[in-house]
Amino acid sequence: MRSGQERLVQEMRSRQEEIKNQPQAHVECQVDNIKIHVDGCIGKIEHEVQCMMGKIEKVEREIRRKIEGVELKGQRKIEESKGEVKRRSATSRGE
Repeated sequence: MRSGQERLVQEMRSRQEEIKNQPQAHVECQVDNIKIHVDGCIGKIEHEVQCMMGKIEKVEREIRRKIEGVELKGQRKIEESKGEVKRRSATSRGE
């Protein structure tokens, strides 16, 4: 009789342990699912960042190209103005 009671007590403890572990297993499963979701989100964000970096680099190149074009135009205008000043100066001096 004692061994029967001990067996029942042991079964009861085993079931209680199973019941206690079920929420923990559920939580662990949910945590794993959340980690997978977060990793997916991070991957998407990293992809978007790379795309934006590419676009930024493209815009930077375009800006540099336009600045260089403006600088060249400005330099040409300066040279033309210097030439015009020299011509006017030479003309006014009678050269």
